[in-house]
Amino acid sequence: MKEIWIFAGIVVLLIYPVLLIALRKIFKKSFISNVGSVILAAQCFIGVECFVIGKLGIFHLVWVFPTGSAALFFTYFYMYRFMRKPLSGITATLDEMSKGNLVVEIDTKVQKRTDEVGRIAVAMDRMVKNLYEIVTNLKSAADMVSVNSSLISNKANEVSEGVTNQAASIEEIAASIEEMTASMQLNAENANEANKFVKTASEEIDEGAGFTKQTVELMGEITEHMQAIRSIADQTNLLALNAAVESSRAGEHGKGFAVVAKEIRVLAERSRQLSDSITQLTDQCYNYSKKSGENMNQVLPGINKTTSLVREIAAASNEQRTGAEQINESVQSMNHITQVNASSAEMLSSIAKEMNDIAQKMNEGAKFFRTKDEIEY
Repeated sequence: MKEIWIFAGIVVLLIYPVLLIALRKIFKKSFISNVGSVILAAQCFIGVECFVIGKLGIFHLVWVFPTGSAALFFTYFYMYRFMRKPLSGITATLDEMSKGNLVVEIDTKVQKRTDEVGRIAVAMDRMVKNLYEIVTNLKSAADMVSVNSSLISNKANEVSEGVTNQAASIEEIAASIEEMTASMQLNAENANEANKFVKTASEEIDEGAGFTKQTVELMGEITEHMQAIRSIADQTNLLALNAAVESSRAGEHGKGFAVVAKEIRVLAERSRQLSDSITQLTDQCYNYSKKSGENMNQVLPGINKTTSLVREIAAASNEQRTGAEQINESVQSMNHITQVNASSAEMLSSIAKEMNDIAQKMNEGAKFFRTKDEIEY
């Protein structure tokens, strides 16, 4: 019996401590150290029981076998509690993460362990928190990208509509300019034609003015002839009076009748000459008046045509004014559209900058993970 106690003392006080120290030195901060210490204790206990059976006999298996089995059961139970349960918790956490659930927690007791299981638990907890933050940022960034995409789409539609309106305004301006060009060309042609008519009318009027001047001069000559005829009539009356006087004295002065008769013949000849001259002057006045009338008849169609051309020029000018107003309205519309497009472009630039910041944040979140190429690099 004494040998059994000595052997047990050697095992408990010498062999087990030495092997335990060696085990912990070799497997420092490892779960093998803890598990090995329990297994080593069970082995030492079973070794002592085997020594007891060898010394006292096989019949001691009645109590040795149950106690040895209990030691092994305790060893297995300790390993289950110490290893399997924490690893099962970590496995369950990984399984939840694989399903997309990041609202998981690692047991703080497991994280406080200093062996591999504790370090795995700490790393898992840190990874879960980092992934949660990254996914939260990505969701926020995705929401911002969605909102900005909607804004960009709306602004792009506004810009597209503005460009379409600008194109329509440009077409209207082009059409108005084309109409104004045609009107200007028509005005120029009408003005040239009116200028020709005015020039011709001016020449006809100048010629008519010349005829009128000559007619006035002839009328002056006719007036002079009429005055001469009046003078002749006065002289004829005087001669007739003298003839009457001389007639009363015919008996005494017969020669006086001859003188009076001679003078009367001279006055009659002058009257005939003046009458012929007046007739010629009257004919010339008639011819000049006829030519003036013909010139006026020639001028009147030109004047009417000029009036019609002036009316056409006025109508074309009104069309040009309308076209200019349309161009002004189109230019103002284009100016408004340009301002809207500038505002939209500024907002798009701001959104693009914001999306660039979001992309940088997403890139920073993605840099948390390293690919094979990055690791090799």
